[in-house]
Amino acid sequence: MHIVRYGRLWVCLGLFVAGLSMASPAYAQDDARCFEQTGYCISGRLREFWEQNNGLVVFGYPISEQQEVTTEGQTRLVQWFERVRLEQIQGATPPNDIELGRLGAERLDQQGRNWYAFATSEPRNSCQYFPETQHNLCEPFLQRWRNLGIESDGQPGYSNTESLALFGLPLSDAQLETLPDGSEYTVQWFERARLEFHPLGVPPDDVQLGRIGAEVYGAFVSGDEVAAGEPAETPTAVDQGEQRIAFHSSITGDFDIYTVRPDGSGKLNLTNHSANDLYPAWSPDGSRLVFASDRDAPEAGVFDLYMMNRDGSGIMRLTNTPAARDELPAWSHDGNWIAFVSDADGDQEIYVISADGREPVQLTFNETATDTYPAWSPDDSQLVFMSDRNGSDFELYIANNDGSDVRAIPQTAANEAYPAWSPDGNRILFASGRDGNWKLYTITPQGDDLTNLTSTPSANDTRPAWSPDGSRIAFQSDRDGDIDIYVMEANGANISRITEGGGRNASPVWSPAGTQGAFQMRLLAEYPISATITRGKNTVVSK
Repeated sequence: MHIVRYGRLWVCLGLFVAGLSMASPAYAQDDARCFEQTGYCISGRLREFWEQNNGLVVFGYPISEQQEVTTEGQTRLVQWFERVRLEQIQGATPPNDIELGRLGAERLDQQGRNWYAFATSEPRNSCQYFPETQHNLCEPFLQRWRNLGIESDGQPGYSNTESLALFGLPLSDAQLETLPDGSEYTVQWFERARLEFHPLGVPPDDVQLGRIGAEVYGAFVSGDEVAAGEPAETPTAVDQGEQRIAFHSSITGDFDIYTVRPDGSGKLNLTNHSANDLYPAWSPDGSRLVFASDRDAPEAGVFDLYMMNRDGSGIMRLTNTPAARDELPAWSHDGNWIAFVSDADGDQEIYVISADGREPVQLTFNETATDTYPAWSPDDSQLVFMSDRNGSDFELYIANNDGSDVRAIPQTAANEAYPAWSPDGNRILFASGRDGNWKLYTITPQGDDLTNLTSTPSANDTRPAWSPDGSRIAFQSDRDGDIDIYVMEANGANISRITEGGGRNASPVWSPAGTQGAFQMRLLAEYPISATITRGKNTVVSK
């Protein structure tokens, strides 16, 4: 195979992207298939090709309109997708009328990296060697490469030619790189693609096609292309086992999920989406996060639960509840259950859903009250939550994990909210407005030994979270004007701010300590999960 550079087409595509805001030919035909996730449609031959080749997995969602580009007398109908750029050659006949853009080479060009300068290698055992570029294709990427391709011969599986049509030749051997999410991965570059190894994923989904279509297209739109010879900025890599605090922030305008080290360094935007992503909660081993988002909402105010790897990859939808707000998830310590809040039956109630996405079960039933903000006891036998079921203000309640035996922690005349159970089970941390503004307190589950932790006048300290060993507490506060995340010792001493820069930084939650991703959500990879809430009776969910 001969490798060429499409210099003029590259320039024309840049003009195409720059001109998207201008009037352009309409290609939304009668056969258009539109995606609310991005607001773009596919139609005609490009739709046919997309659907014939496992489009969502291989190409991703469309991220641009279709538009004609003419270069060197040849007209192409071009459309960008998350992972590829499809180019239909006008006048050509199937199956030779569709080509994939050389986005691997183009992305490297944008970054000012010359793939010709990458280290080459000699043939290796158990690998496929490409003498054209002098690179090896080895596991974990080799099997994924062989299992994907552009169908052309009508036979089961993919031939070497069909895989080459999708990927092109390798431009590098496998190498460590820091990707746009700020994490370090083993990757391999190809003419048209970038394969990435995500060690927390379940095979075959631990090897993923990079979103280089979005990266190349996004650089055009933003004008952030890196000049030739100028090294691309390399974000800080993240140790997959290090302890981090997850939170949501509106610093970019909408809310995204971030993580940061407990000392305030290494802040990363995990979701970086135009929707609102809120209320993160860690899996018990720290390999995954569950959160609420309106990214697929058909109308304002509708939120569902989603899961993702701790690096922001592998986002999957967990609930799909029409006209409802599913939020405030809390993962059980055994990893089997996620408690959350939904207004599916008209008011906020507490539900649980199995972590593999099976049907949610409603635990609380109060048609005139709000039950919200659940937190598990360390042995998962109980849940503490806040409720206004007394008819006046919010107080703290404890229930068995099947919703039975609800009892109040002794009440006051003020609001008590945002409970968090200590890792040893002896204390419940919460916020209270009993002194006018919100302060943090702890109390025993029996309602004894009330202890005040914060007392800054006029400040509101809320949504606290224990560190895994119970020695420190993270919380949100407006004590410095903006709402930011703070960390202090468990007795309230040595308070320090770990976020800044404006926006609302809220709902911190501490990752488990010393985790390396042993708890694998295998069912999430094997089955298309998306549970819909229906009102049901209480069901025991204890271990």
